Amino acid sequence: MPPLSTNQLESIRRLLLDPLRETIKAEIAQSHDRLASTLDRLAEDFATHADQTERRIALIDRELARQKSFRRKLAGLYAALTVLLSLAWSVARDKFLANFHSKD
Repeated sequence: MPPLSTNQLESIRRLLLDPLRETIKAEIAQSHDRLASTLDRLAEDFATHADQTERRIALIDRELARQKSFRRKLAGLYAALTVLLSLAWSVARDKFLANFHSKD
């Protein structure tokens, strides 16, 4: 087979390589667009999830604060009841002992 001339090589390049190069460029551009679109959707999903998580954390913080407040009130109530019951027990015991000693 005789060597190809410059014109023949140029014709082959135009027929084969140029369309192939354009096809590859188009595929790369399309892949880039799909990737960019996917990344945009992921960023939106991430922002949505972050907002939902922040709302959940805010709800949990409020509930925790409410429960801490309830525990403080309950502890105060128990402390007051303990003091009152101790005082009542002391008074009742003193009266019982006074009655017991007065009968002797």
